[in-house]
Parts: sequence; C-alpha cells; structure tokens
Amino acid sequence: MKMPDEIVALDARARRFETPCGEGTMVWRSWGEGPAVVLLHGGYGGWPHWIRNIDYLAKKRRVLVPDMPGHGESAPPPKPYDANSIGTIIADGARTLVPDPEKIQVVGFSFGGLIAGYVARALGDRARSFTGVSPAGLGARRGVNLKELVEWKGLEPDKILEIHRSNLANIMFSDNGVVDDTALYIQATYVPLGRVRVLLIVRTPALKEILPDLKMPLDAIWGEFDRAAWPYLPERQEIIRQACPDADTVLVPGAGHWSAYEATEIFNLLLERLLDKRLED
Repeated sequence: MKMPDEIVALDARARRFETPCGEGTMVWRSWGEGPAVVLLHGGYGGWPHWIRNIDYLAKKRRVLVPDMPGHGESAPPPKPYDANSIGTIIADGARTLVPDPEKIQVVGFSFGGLIAGYVARALGDRARSFTGVSPAGLGARRGVNLKELVEWKGLEPDKILEIHRSNLANIMFSDNGVVDDTALYIQATYVPLGRVRVLLIVRTPALKEILPDLKMPLDAIWGEFDRAAWPYLPERQEIIRQACPDADTVLVPGAGHWSAYEATEIFNLLLERLLDKRLED
C-alpha cells in the first residue's frame, strides 16, 4: 500500500533520534516543544498508532514517539526479553533524549500501556505521570466480544489486506466503518515488522504486579466498547484505583480499543486534561 499523505507529512516534520537497543538502535521521532511526553504504541504497531494525536499534543509539549524494541524500524531487544527489559531499554533512551532533571510523562496504548508501566518504574523520580490507554497486563477477564486474530502469512496480497481489515474491525474498533485506508496501512505495514512475542507478555498480569511499585500519579483511559475489556471495564478500573486511589479512570464514549484513532477529538481532550492535571501536581 502507498503511505497515506498524513503519515508522510507528519513524518517529514519529525525530528529523528536513535538510542541503543540490543545489537542496534531504537528509532524515536519527536515533535513540538515544552514538557516531555513519551507515547508508546500497541503491540505489532509503530509510531503511527498516534497519527491523530501527535500534532494536538505537540501544540504545547515535546512529544516523543519511538518504534518500541522489536517493532517498526527499531532493533529487537536482547533475548531473553520481558516487559522489564523492554521497559528499561525505552527508559534509558528517554533519559538520553530528555535532559536531567526534566520529568517525563509516559503514555502507553494496549501492549504499550503494559510496557509504559515498566518504563515509568525504571524512570523513578524522573517520571511525572503514567497514563495507560486500554493497558494490557492487568490480569482482568478477557472481553467477551474479542475475536482471535486471523492468520495472514503465506496468502495472496489482496487476501492479506482483507484479513488485516477484518482483524482491525474485530479487535481495534467498535465501528467497523472506521477502518479507513490510513488505519489499514498502519496495520498492514507494521504487523509484519513485529519481532517481539507480544502475546506471551500481554496474557500475564505483568502490569498489575508492579502497580504497587509506581510512586508517580497514575491514570487510565478505555474506549467504552473496548472489545478486549467489555463488559469487564469496572474490574480494570478498580485494579487501577486500588493501586492509586486518586487515579482518574475515564471512558471514551462509543469508542473501541484504539480510541485514540476512532474517537480522536474527545480522546485528545481527555488525555490533555489528564496530562495537564499531573503537570500541576
């Protein structure tokens, strides 16, 4: 597929950096100036998971978005890897790019939400806040409407695209009509580049286990109809609030798992409110 113009334009305006990762480097992109916020994409994704959010946040922030280890353009993490080792690589990169003693806000989506918790822990007092967006790894019950991914490897190109479209509709969105050419491009391009066994990590309570260790403010956002979590969103909200009683756990009305893309306007407002609040803490 041809890269959509909106991705081409945003990439052209990015400042590009590389930090160590295994036998190679982790690739970062950055936009804007101001307080630093790191955005971590979902499993088998890449930096364009945030395509509809970067410019909005970059109006008053320095937005740093990597391809996480073993995703997109970034080298794989050293084996054996786990959430902690991946999070440490990202935290080390963030420290390199954001001068001490400036604090960093960490936001992660899905698998990236799980990893973001480990990044925040590794950053310690450099982490100003951690916001999970439909974060994995909470040990909660699996959503009843979540369907298994359909295998695409070895098929004809046209069939592969249709499977990617179907997987997006079945897992990422509440409204199948949201699967536009940009979302399909991101899925079809970045899924084959994934070299980390994401499912082995997200199907564990790896994030829940470290929530008591996190000393920075903690918040979470889910789409109201997130197929990975519905109807067990209250269970997830309670897990967060038990670890951080002052946490905001908010829902994006009508949205599914990838709420940052499906309901961009309200998601951006909600995330900005959470980040602004923690800047004032």
